[in-house]
Amino acid sequence: MGTSQSTMATTIKLTYFPLPGRAGYTRLAFYVGGVDFEDVIVKGEDFQAMKDSLPGKQLPVLEVNGVTYCESMAILRYAGKLSGLYPSDPVEALKCDMLIDMIQGAGNKVAATIREPDAEKKMKMREELASQTLPTLFGYLEEQLNKFGGNFCIGDQLTIADLELLIKVTWLTKGILDGIPPSWIDPFTKVKAIVEATKNHEKVAEYYASGKV
Repeated sequence: MGTSQSTMATTIKLTYFPLPGRAGYTRLAFYVGGVDFEDVIVKGEDFQAMKDSLPGKQLPVLEVNGVTYCESMAILRYAGKLSGLYPSDPVEALKCDMLIDMIQGAGNKVAATIREPDAEKKMKMREELASQTLPTLFGYLEEQLNKFGGNFCIGDQLTIADLELLIKVTWLTKGILDGIPPSWIDPFTKVKAIVEATKNHEKVAEYYASGKV
């Protein structure tokens, strides 16, 4: 596991909406690793005003020493390296990256339904997600997690993969997505165990107890 780097000479500013979404895991990583950063919360109308000035015309963005970067997974990996939550060993890093991409891929399938304007088509897409797509993708994930073993995604040390898994599974099982019942996660006991272990990690629990998103 990489060691936490000093950020005394680095000014970091994360900008995103007031929800976990695609930045919750980065906020968590910085908090767990004790990395100082400015957490800028943007509302919808403010986003529209700044959109054209953003790289990729999207959020989140991360400003490091005055330079702005986009892409949530790149930002998460940077946060993981600063926070000591990204493996320094190349093979362990490969495992971490693989799991991150698997989790993100499942989330992207759901995000596509949010952008669907036709309500009837959206519900059909959601039904397929709940009955086929999510069980298939999380079945692959469950298999890999069982192979790796341990209390977390990669053995017994917390990584950014665990933080992403926590954020994604929480979102997908809160019952806020019409057509996707929380029960779809029930067969995946290893995934659920890792989510609980992550949620109960001292710094993660402390983060949520403070009311942060």
